Amino acid sequence: MTSLLGAVSTTLGFVRRHPLAAFFVTAFCFSWSDWLVLAWTGERITPGSMPTHFAGLLGPGFAAVAVTVMAEGRTGLKELLARAFRFPARSVWAWALPAMPLLFLLAGIATLAVSGKRLPTIEAFERFPGLPPMDLPGVFELVLIAAGLGQELGWRGYALPRLQARYGPLAGALVLAVPWGLWLLPQFLVNEAWAALGPAALLGLAVTLVSSSVVLAFVAASGGGNVPGAAFWHATFQMATATAAARGFLDAWVSGAVVLWALGLVVAEVQARQEGRTILAPWVETPAFRFTPSATAP
Repeated sequence: MTSLLGAVSTTLGFVRRHPLAAFFVTAFCFSWSDWLVLAWTGERITPGSMPTHFAGLLGPGFAAVAVTVMAEGRTGLKELLARAFRFPARSVWAWALPAMPLLFLLAGIATLAVSGKRLPTIEAFERFPGLPPMDLPGVFELVLIAAGLGQELGWRGYALPRLQARYGPLAGALVLAVPWGLWLLPQFLVNEAWAALGPAALLGLAVTLVSSSVVLAFVAASGGGNVPGAAFWHATFQMATATAAARGFLDAWVSGAVVLWALGLVVAEVQARQEGRTILAPWVETPAFRFTPSATAP
């Protein structure tokens, strides 16, 4: 009993001294324990069929809640959950930005139509990796819960504001892409589409991930630092790039649009920082984020 209490005390002490490190360790352990077991069985994730990797997608959200409870108690958890479910109803941008991947997708479909190419069917959009056949609203709801809220509660809701407070708005968003990318590594063992990627596609995937990290920081900031906008953006991006319908042209089209968007945001952020402001972090103070322009200005 004494040794158990000592282990608990040591763990709590580490989490309270190093909450961000504890978050990453917890997220990796939660998700990888699911995905590596799946890899060990030899089964692969394909669109419109089981097995599924969705349980592992909840890892960042679980880690954010667990570490917040241990490090900040009830007050910190209340603040985290408030941002997880609060949406600024009066902000036009907060509503429009999360839907941008759908607009990119529609533009890609229009391009296919104009060029006389075969258009994807609704049934193809209903085939998402790790999910059995179901109607499109059902697919989107599950993607929003797992890939959207399950990830973004952790990445943008917990880790991003802390990294931005340490490194600055832009650098914090770029730094977050590193653990986010490492966290996804087991997907190359279990996801059939990822396992088949060649060198050029792998480079494109890496560039898209870094670009998405910048864009998601902007989306979250535009929503006052809240999670729903980022979760919805993440879910719509997945629907636009990961379904059976998106393989090939539409995936490349939407991903390319996100990369160009991110490049524009980097230019705009550099200019904004010269003026003593930022577009990649909310102008609000929370226990996790206290941004002082003069402290992080170049």
